[in-house]
Amino acid sequence: MPVQKPHPPLWLAASNEETHSLAGKMGLGLLTLVVMLDPDEVSRRIQLYRDALKNVQPAGSYVNNRAAVFYMVHCAETDKEARENPERGFMSYVNTIFTVGGQLQAAIKQGTRDAPQRAGANLPKGVTRDQVNMDYLLNHRTVICGSPDSCIKQLEHIQEVTGLDHLMGMQQFWSIPHEKVMKSIELFGKHVIPHFSQN
Repeated sequence: MPVQKPHPPLWLAASNEETHSLAGKMGLGLLTLVVMLDPDEVSRRIQLYRDALKNVQPAGSYVNNRAAVFYMVHCAETDKEARENPERGFMSYVNTIFTVGGQLQAAIKQGTRDAPQRAGANLPKGVTRDQVNMDYLLNHRTVICGSPDSCIKQLEHIQEVTGLDHLMGMQQFWSIPHEKVMKSIELFGKHVIPHFSQN
């Protein structure tokens, strides 16, 4: 088998609290796949990971102590266009999480499956599934969406609150026309990424 030195970093995908801690205990990089959680809650999950790193027992040849966070992303020339382009795709993604989470919970209750619900489908107390719309996603900073300047401001806030090391941005949603996805990638690459690479 091929061997690379140094060994490529090992990562663990996490959506529930326990897996965030597990990644830290095992010295694996954190790929936190949370959806609909605001930056303060994402920060708390990352802190669980960092706390667990204090008692690490590395699963690999060295500790990867980096934290990456998943966000749905869309960048357009204006905030208005950026909101309109991905709304159907973003909400489709969110509703799929609700559906799968509900199916999993039903299976657990029937005793046919033993697994935790995806953390991303858990809503804050007092918030119902019907209240989760595009405005909710934007107002609670659970997506990165806007003009290049708006995306920069959103990311600066997310980075400041969460302390993330890497961003995983999903832009290719089925309902967004190809040319608009490509424009989003272009704007993000031309304006947003350079802003952070200079800091």
